[in-house]
Amino acid sequence: MPPTPSPEPQLIQLVGASDGAPWFGDAVVAGSFLLLGAILAFAFNLIQDKRRATQERTNALTEELLEFAAELITLGSKFAGLGQKSLVAPLADFLPELIEENTKLLAQHSILFTRFRLVMPQSIQKTVVAYSAACISLTLPPFDEKTMTPRLNNYIQSEQALVNDLRRLRGLTDLKTSGDLDPHRKRTDFADRATDQFIKAMTDNGIEMEDGPKKPRQ
Repeated sequence: MPPTPSPEPQLIQLVGASDGAPWFGDAVVAGSFLLLGAILAFAFNLIQDKRRATQERTNALTEELLEFAAELITLGSKFAGLGQKSLVAPLADFLPELIEENTKLLAQHSILFTRFRLVMPQSIQKTVVAYSAACISLTLPPFDEKTMTPRLNNYIQSEQALVNDLRRLRGLTDLKTSGDLDPHRKRTDFADRATDQFIKAMTDNGIEMEDGPKKPRQ
């Protein structure tokens, strides 16, 4: 019986090599993962940069908004000061001053309110408009206690609402309200301050005043 022919060594090597992965397979797989990782890292960094830019822009707008709001609230306190004065002083004595100061305040308010509108979010628009209206209402006659006291109370409440809305934009809790205006207390405090300033002015100018019985504060 003739011997069975054996395969050539070269043929064995070729067959054995065809059963495994090509020599470059590992390099291709590793390169693919490396490329995918680079793409994911780039996408992640891009998202982070976009979020950071958005947050920085939001923070800048919030800071600008708070600056305008502080100016608007400070100006509003001047409106309220004139309104309170009408409760403690005869109107005829300061009517020219009232008209002049109100004209100036209204002009300043118009500029500030316009600037404020350019940066304020819609979520506080209603509160801002209400506060603005409360300030302007203090410049309108009549200036008697019966009509001025409710308007001053409305101003106080609208200011508190605006402050709390602005605090919420910064993630802060609301402040406790201080309540409505007490006309009697306001008149007493104003009169006491005016008396103290008068006495100081007399003393500074070398004018001696006789001490008399002091009226107790009510």
